Amino acid sequence: MTSEDLQKLLDECTPGPWNVTDGMRARFIEVAGCHLAHFSKDEDGPKHREANARLIAMAPSLARRVIAAEALIQALSKQLTREPLIDVSAAEEIVAATLAYEEASNE
Repeated sequence: MTSEDLQKLLDECTPGPWNVTDGMRARFIEVAGCHLAHFSKDEDGPKHREANARLIAMAPSLARRVIAAEALIQALSKQLTREPLIDVSAAEEIVAATLAYEEASNE
């Protein structure tokens, strides 16, 4: 999956934040106040259900981090292959990519 594929998915999905909330008998993955999915809170059920729900809720944030990390790697790679070694426009691209990654990491 490419960064472009991830961005297309992000553009098409419901804008976040995505959260896991508790109901009386179930936990819900909510997006913009709407239930996206739910799972039983049955104490005898598999313990991985809550972790699965949290991972699903984190998917948009993780996708943004991957996109930002790939942009940062690309900007750094470009800089390493340029002559002269220090290029102001490449440095600006690296700073912008670094800031985007930090922003995505703080979600």
